[in-house]
Order: sequence, then C-alpha cells, then structure tokens
Amino acid sequence: MRDRDEEALAAVPLDVMPIERDTLHQQVYERLRQAIVSGAILPGTALSVRGLSRALGTSPMPVREALRRLIAERALEVLPNRSVILPMPSAARFAEIRRLRIAIEGMMVEAAAGSVTAADCDWLEASERAMEAAEQGPPAEYLALHYAFHFRIYQAADMPTALAITESLWLQTGPMLHHVMGRHRLGVARGQHKAIIAALRRHDGAAARAALAADIQEPGEEILGILRRLEEAA
Repeated sequence: MRDRDEEALAAVPLDVMPIERDTLHQQVYERLRQAIVSGAILPGTALSVRGLSRALGTSPMPVREALRRLIAERALEVLPNRSVILPMPSAARFAEIRRLRIAIEGMMVEAAAGSVTAADCDWLEASERAMEAAEQGPPAEYLALHYAFHFRIYQAADMPTALAITESLWLQTGPMLHHVMGRHRLGVARGQHKAIIAALRRHDGAAARAALAADIQEPGEEILGILRRLEEAA
C-alpha cells in the first residue's frame, strides 16, 4: 500500500515532465510546493524524506533541500521530534493572512486591470470553464486550476515583490481550501471569478478588486469557523 506522501503527489493534476538531473532540486521543490498549494497534502500530514523520495523517484538529497526551503517559507513545520508536517494554521494566523491577501492581491488585480489583454481574458474564461468541468473530480485538480487562474492575473500586474509575498501566503493557507470544496461553494467562487473577468475586460480595477475581495472573504469565513471549532475542541 502506498503511503500518504505517494498518494498526495499522485493526486496533483499536473503535466509534469520526467524529472531530469540538471533541474532536479528545483523540480522536486516545485512538485512539493504544488502539492501543498493544491491541497493534495492535507494539513496535519507528516512528511518523510524516504516516502517523498520514493514517490518522486529521486534520492533523498533533493527532497531534503526542498523541505528546507518550504520550512523557511513557513509552509512546513518541524516538530520537537524532528518530524516535518504541513501545519494546521491557527484561526488568528489564518485571519491575519486573509487580511493580507485581500490587501495585496486586491492591489495586484487592480493594477492588472490596466494592462490585461483580451488574450489574457480569453485564457481566464477558458480556465474558468476548466474549473467548472473539474468540479466532480478530485479537489486537488480543481485547486490547481484555481491557483493558475489567480496567478495568471497577478503576473499581469507586473509587481514581482507583491507576487512573491502572495505565493508565500498561498503556501501557508492554500491547503485549507479543501475544507470548503462543496458544490454550493464552488458555484459562489465561479460567480466571483466571472465578475473578475468581466471587470478586467472593462479595465475596471475597482470592480475587479471588489470581486476578488469577495472571492477571498467568503470561503475564508467557513475556514475560520472550522479552525475555531478545532481550537475549542482542543
């Protein structure tokens, strides 16, 4: 039976080329990072170098290096017994990150509205249709598409520092999105995505920012409720 490391990586719906030696360390890092952001690895999961090495078909060295990078980015955490886990954020930490996301991502989507092209919007519409088609599949597939949708917009903003901060924030909270992967919630999210695209086509930065804030705020309320109940139970 495969362990959870292998199952999580197998669930990531990416067209990943076979890992080659010259880019081995970076590819291992990117594969693990995408598994975290897409929710393929659930909060609370313990990760082992041996299990990840076996799942990726690599030696332990690039896996250890990737884990070190992800720990430094606060995506992973080292416990007192030296095991590495994907941590469950506290309600307070999640609320803080949500506020930061609304501010920083809102700034980027507003900036993107001034430079986004018709081809960009066509791509976003195709991506939104792909998310709709993925609703019945594994949550990791939908969440990988969701990540690509948002970061296509943020890249158009041409704000590399804000983009790097946002990537770190998504690493810290993205795995929690699997908790709100119901059909009703996905329908609400797609409605906000359509509103963002429509605003971008009109080059209406304020409207795009408002739709994005709602897209972050609404599922965030459900996640906060989950985290608070877990803290109360503990």
